[in-house]
Amino acid sequence: MRSFVGGVIASSLVALASTSFARAQIEPPCAVAGRTAVRLADEAINVDKGAFRARLRAQLEVGLAGRHIALCFDADGEVASDVTLSGDAETTLTLNVRDDVTGKQLSRALELRSVPVDARPLTVALAIDELLRASWVELTLADAPRPPRPVPPEVVDALGPAPGHTRWELGAALAAEAFRGGTREAGVDVVGRVFPRGALAVTAALGVRRLATVNAVDGDVRGRALDASLGLDVPLRSRARRIGIDFVANAWLARVRLSGAPRGGARGADVVATAAVLDAGVRGDVGLSRAFALSLTGTVGLPVHAVEIFDGAHTIAGLSGPLVSLSLAGWWRFGEPIPAPAVPTPR
Repeated sequence: MRSFVGGVIASSLVALASTSFARAQIEPPCAVAGRTAVRLADEAINVDKGAFRARLRAQLEVGLAGRHIALCFDADGEVASDVTLSGDAETTLTLNVRDDVTGKQLSRALELRSVPVDARPLTVALAIDELLRASWVELTLADAPRPPRPVPPEVVDALGPAPGHTRWELGAALAAEAFRGGTREAGVDVVGRVFPRGALAVTAALGVRRLATVNAVDGDVRGRALDASLGLDVPLRSRARRIGIDFVANAWLARVRLSGAPRGGARGADVVATAAVLDAGVRGDVGLSRAFALSLTGTVGLPVHAVEIFDGAHTIAGLSGPLVSLSLAGWWRFGEPIPAPAVPTPR
């Protein structure tokens, strides 16, 4: 089982060699508002050397801190999980986890006789990590029962995407763009988003637009367009929370058909042209349930290949110049390993 403690601890052993004793003497309280914590009760351990308990606490604290989870020791306050150790640190330790997030209890007997003395604190810290992850792992299942309490975002981040799961979302959006060149357009998109690696998402959209009618001296110009885009979403605020914020960047093409309705003896024609645009901005997501979310996206951009509308020799409008885009979308989530986002209850 992958360990989030192990990676952090392995790179911190040298630093811990000189700081573990001092760190272990500081016992932060569990009852701190807005903090997710794991409580460790290790007084029942039978140890010949006091350094074992100090090093274990320091190493476990560093590993949990890498995921913004605190380690505490006092009996007061609400925590995500309670870890109790008992037994002999020279032979066999019993690890017990009572998890308030899932309402489960797990236990493991850890044989230490064959483990070098200096490696025993790290071995126990890794074993505690594995038990914590084992108690939380059911949260990655799509059909998991609803947890008895809101899931702290730090716990969701610790789990990461479930092995074998590719998260993806499908939705529909109302969208509008306004170009400095004078063209306004609005329409609907079919949108998709896939998370191939961690929190980063690749997005794609296909939509239709109707251009606002342009009135000119010699007649009116009407238009419609078919848009296709590809983009990347980078999270600025964890999606494990109910409200997520992403930076978005897109490249899109608009295949535009313009039709002239002449008057007063003028001649009109139909024209087909393609505009290419790059834009970037911010998307905000609000999770309404495990399977559905709403998002609002605002971007600014610039055409790299513009389309302009003429009346005779005069430019009267166009998909040209800087643009502002706004869209409102509804997303249905599939293959989602993370339960419905929730803010931790106050402690």
